[in-house]
Amino acid sequence: MARHRKKADNSNTLRIFLILGVVLLALGLIIFAVSSYINNRESSTTTSSSTAQTLMSSSDTSENTETSQTDQALDIAALANEDYNSAAGVWLSSNGNSLTFNAEGLESSDIQGTIDFTITPYQQLDDNTYLATLTSADGSLVYDLYFIKAGSELPEDYFAEGYTDTSDHDKDRLYITSDLVGGEDYADNILYRQ
Repeated sequence: MARHRKKADNSNTLRIFLILGVVLLALGLIIFAVSSYINNRESSTTTSSSTAQTLMSSSDTSENTETSQTDQALDIAALANEDYNSAAGVWLSSNGNSLTFNAEGLESSDIQGTIDFTITPYQQLDDNTYLATLTSADGSLVYDLYFIKAGSELPEDYFAEGYTDTSDHDKDRLYITSDLVGGEDYADNILYRQ
């Protein structure tokens, strides 16, 4: 009879260790998930903060070194020759997109939360409009970037049927799109120099 009792004790001990192991495993998974969430959240906050600081310092540098940049009109012919001096400065849209240019080209960007883009020259469309391409670092996002000179508007034949240029024609502006020109979000994708 003693043997039988010992077998039952071993069986109970085994169950206790099994339950304890499952509980510890579940606890470890919970701790891992919470830790990952916190790290991702901190990383996202740091990236957003870093982007904002970069934009602010770029803006401060631009204002301090060349206060006349915001008064300088877009030079479409110079843009066609990859001279971005006339576009230098910080450009912002109402939906939060931002582009910062220096004389050599794109310095920093934030388009719908993606911050690493390169600019590729394309062509001068007319005396008032230059078209370039923005491509994300991983190549998954490609946008057309229109440089539009103040005092002009995009011709109607550039737009999807039923749409026209509703941006502020008195200002230099940039337009980002991954689709046809125009649409319900046209005004939200116009960037003005700050």
